[in-house]
Amino acid sequence: MHSHELAHTLPELGVRATHASPIIIATDGRAQSDSALVIGRLLADTPNSLRLVSVIKTMPVIPETSIAVSADFELVRRAGIEAEIITQVHRAWNDDTDFEVCDGDPAAVISQMAHESGATMIVAGLGRHRVADRIFGDETALRLIRMSDVPVFAAAKGVTQAPRRIVVAIDFTETSLRAARMALEVGSFHSTVYLVHVAPRRNSLPDWEGWGTAYKQDAAESLKKTRSQLHVPDDMTIHDVLLQGDPGTELLSFATSVDADLIATGSHGDGFITRMLIGSVTTQIVRGSTCSVLTVPYTAVMTPGRV
Repeated sequence: MHSHELAHTLPELGVRATHASPIIIATDGRAQSDSALVIGRLLADTPNSLRLVSVIKTMPVIPETSIAVSADFELVRRAGIEAEIITQVHRAWNDDTDFEVCDGDPAAVISQMAHESGATMIVAGLGRHRVADRIFGDETALRLIRMSDVPVFAAAKGVTQAPRRIVVAIDFTETSLRAARMALEVGSFHSTVYLVHVAPRRNSLPDWEGWGTAYKQDAAESLKKTRSQLHVPDDMTIHDVLLQGDPGTELLSFATSVDADLIATGSHGDGFITRMLIGSVTTQIVRGSTCSVLTVPYTAVMTPGRV
């Protein structure tokens, strides 16, 4: 690959990860998480700022039965997963990078590991979008976002380069400003970034023609103020976009219309219940997006050193 081609695949600024504050890459060894390895390696400054982690989901215990999982079965199961990860590492990175294998609930273990290590970011595969995954709890990326107090980059399948067309959901909170800043960090050279605010539905505002017009004017000014708070590289292009309607629907539709590589958004609240009910907008985006999703949690903004 020529140097100018390589520059287009890499982030222009890059996430400031170190050995002390690593990027944690979550993998299950399957193809759906290949993109997490690609993005994680692109974002990391050095190999020692990465931690590649897999969590073997604990086998459920069937109540009121004597059925037990044998130690031999668990050893075979672990060996199979480790073999898949070794194959994946060669497939994605063509090397023999070390990795860690833990036991437990994947989202809970990885989010706790990120918290304890002061991780800069978690990178995971966006995964599947099936109804069955919602019913049986296999939406690992969404559960990571709900539990994590560090940013989560859910990489869409097939991603091979840093994002070049980025949609940032702006609601004029500190979390959305931080999401915009991190979007610039992960964006590649010559990226186009859309700062998108979705105004309330027309029928949800009294006297839309009067008060609503003032809202749109204020929102447009606030978008300009948000842009002025960003340190935008000279070769990146920023557009302010004001939409109206249901936020999740409008953001997904706009991202599709501009062929976005990434949707970046903040999430709100630091309580357990708030995180578990994290917003319908974030949930809708994660479940409905065909491109990667970057989420910056409220706690990441409020923690010293993460702003």
